[in-house]
Amino acid sequence: MVDSVNRAGIMDQTILQSFSRVTVESLLKIAPDSRRGILIVEDFDELIELATFAKIYTINPEVSWVLENPDFVDSLHEAGIKTQVWTADFPEQWAALVDLGVDAIITDCPDRLAGWYAGRGLI
Repeated sequence: MVDSVNRAGIMDQTILQSFSRVTVESLLKIAPDSRRGILIVEDFDELIELATFAKIYTINPEVSWVLENPDFVDSLHEAGIKTQVWTADFPEQWAALVDLGVDAIITDCPDRLAGWYAGRGLI
């Protein structure tokens, strides 16, 4: 996968991410200059320490979890880590996530999200 992204010349436009901690840690060795992310379903111990060690660009929690743990976004930002929340498909989720200051929203409805952002002057 890393070779394919490199051959396509799009590494600077790509975030390599996985649910697997082992995969994300391995990417540090395989593609040290890439932006790496980890998708999480729930908080796990030493997450920010892992992100710092593996030079993770973004930690991406599941939408309901981050809405139940809103301080998590500030904790990540304080550590210099971005967050992209997945999979938020509804306007009430988008509004809450924007209010929390997430860096990006992962959705199955990109056209609706783009319209929602445009309607609020956010893009």
